[in-house]
Amino acid sequence: MTTAPKSELLKLASLAEYQTGAVVSRQITKADGGNITLLLLMKSGAHEHTAPFDALVHVLDGEAEIRSPGSHSCLYLAKP
Repeated sequence: MTTAPKSELLKLASLAEYQTGAVVSRQITKADGGNITLLLLMKSGAHEHTAPFDALVHVLDGEAEIRSPGSHSCLYLAKP
């Protein structure tokens, strides 16, 4: 899996294409202290994602319901 070029501005929404009924993953950067991975979730229903690092969620399109132990949030695309 290739990572995105360093020292460049990235338009995250253009780095991967949705695939109907699939989860698409694109690693943006990888380091000893953690990774940044773009996940495109196109289907409804539960998706479980685990990692040995803290997670950051940013909605690029649509909405997401995020649950973790002791937390439940609904996230939406921010309108300019």
